[in-house]
Amino acid sequence: KEQEIIKITTEAMNGKIDFKKALLDRVEILKDQPAEILEKLKENININDGAIELIKTMKYNKAKTVLVSGGFTFLTDYLRKTLGFDYSHANSLEICKNNLNQMYITGKVLDPILDKQAKARYLDEYVYNNKLKYEETLCVGDGANDTEMIKKAGLGVSYNGKKSLEKEANVHFKKTNLLGLLYAQGYTDEQIIS
Repeated sequence: KEQEIIKITTEAMNGKIDFKKALLDRVEILKDQPAEILEKLKENININDGAIELIKTMKYNKAKTVLVSGGFTFLTDYLRKTLGFDYSHANSLEICKNNLNQMYITGKVLDPILDKQAKARYLDEYVYNNKLKYEETLCVGDGANDTEMIKKAGLGVSYNGKKSLEKEANVHFKKTNLLGLLYAQGYTDEQIIS
């Protein structure tokens, strides 16, 4: 099913098909798979270079770090704990027990679905709750469903982003790792915490 999922994902990331439809179609492909396959995904996830230093440095400097993803909570919760994000938000897969008492993926996503409007709303919420101005925020993304959030942020960054996102971002990173987000804010190598 890999190629089928890749095709849908690519079209959604480029804004060619509706994010919600793409999400539901991809999850439907996983129907009746054992939930233990999700643990294998955690084992194989690639964390971008500079992510650890980025989060540590931002938190040391009293910033709130939030991971908002159109992906799934089983991964975002893992990344929040692994990297030290303050908060994470994502979609939830419906997982149930079958008649053999084994956990399996039903092929459905629990409401509400986190899409580009939800990403922008989370930015609004954190700005309001932390008494910030939008100019004090930095948002980074790579796909079409990051567009609304990126447009609102004080510094909106396209990180190896699709063309639809690049049109809206203030900064485009294609040949740097996530340390570039610190340099863009004026941090020096001496100020970066590893």
